[in-house]
This record gives sequence, structure tokens and C-alpha cells, in this order.
Amino acid sequence: MQPDDNSRWPLLGSNTYTFKQDFDPDALALTLAKIAHACTVAEFGIESFSSFLPPVLLGQQKDIYTYVGSSPAHIGDPTELHRVQLHLGHPHYGAKADYLLSVSICLLSSLGLPTALVIVGRANEQWAQREAARYHSNAIGIPEPPPNLA
Repeated sequence: MQPDDNSRWPLLGSNTYTFKQDFDPDALALTLAKIAHACTVAEFGIESFSSFLPPVLLGQQKDIYTYVGSSPAHIGDPTELHRVQLHLGHPHYGAKADYLLSVSICLLSSLGLPTALVIVGRANEQWAQREAARYHSNAIGIPEPPPNLA
């Protein structure tokens, strides 16, 4: 890294400058969990699911990596700064997901950073069936709802 004004190099006694940047993976995981939780509440409503994250976000549990990890599917887009996708079910396990709500997050998408996957909570069964019917998709293995729920 070079200073803005090259005349300052002699004052430093060197022609290079280094700095140490610490990285805290726990802080990143908590940030991703907060983003995922907020997006899920904003999109689906707090009443539509039982969230796994509040005890972790409030520091009552320390198992953040039970819910936050990497995703084998990259959702990055070079034209977008960040990218977030919400999933009813798990994007890779389909019917085995048992009404999970998950969120794929790619921060700094335009720079090609990896995608994280956050398991946010479990959808309420009736809500999940209505959503599956609304999108006409049984791709995640949610059975079609009875006629009175549509």
C-alpha cells in the first residue's frame, strides 16, 4: 500500500507499509444470521415460522455454526453488490428439509465471494402448504394442501 503523497515515504523510513487485519469468523456468521433472519421476517412474516436463531443472536447459545455454513451453490451475480435468496425447504435436500426456511447470502457478489447458507427456522405447516400451492411447486416435497387451505 502506498501513501497518497510520495514525499512522505522518507518520513516513514521505508518504501512499504503493511498492516494486520484480524478476521473474526464468529462475527461474520452472526452477521449472516442477522441478515437471514431479518430478510425472512420481512418476506414471510414472523408468524409464518419458528425461528432457530434468536437464542444464538442474543448470545444465549454459542452454536452459530449449526445454522450458518457454506453453500455448494454459488448465487453470486457480477452485476449485483449483494445477493440474497430465500428458500422454503433446503435448496439441496428437497423433501428431506421438513419445512425448513433457509437463506442463501452472497455478500459482495460482484467480487465473486462465496455463498453462505443460513438455516433460519421451521415454517408453520399450514403456511408452508399455502406457499407451496401459491407457487404451484411441489419441488421441495411439500404435499399439496387440502382445498380449505388454498
